[in-house]
Amino acid sequence: MSTTTPPSPLQSVFSAALIEYKKQTGKDIIEHPLSTRLVNCKSADDVLAVFQEQAQAFEHFRKGDWKVQLMRRLKPVVHVVLALSTSGVLGEGLGLVCRIILYNLRFL
Repeated sequence: MSTTTPPSPLQSVFSAALIEYKKQTGKDIIEHPLSTRLVNCKSADDVLAVFQEQAQAFEHFRKGDWKVQLMRRLKPVVHVVLALSTSGVLGEGLGLVCRIILYNLRFL
């Protein structure tokens, strides 16, 4: 005969939070690669190493690499908007939008 221990109150709260997160976002956080890495940690030092790596990646992002990535993604959009605005297909409205986008890109 096997006995099972009832879930602790903390485990119940955590499980409910995971269910609610999935309901609101449509994503199962348990399947996230970071969750997998943390579950596989064998010691506190392993967990801290994962957090340190994440902190370094965020710091790299914050210091400017995000601007390069953003500009790389925006470049084709700007080309399409500019081509449409100068072709007369969508008229003055798109030309105005294009000028606003280009103006705002100067502040990145």
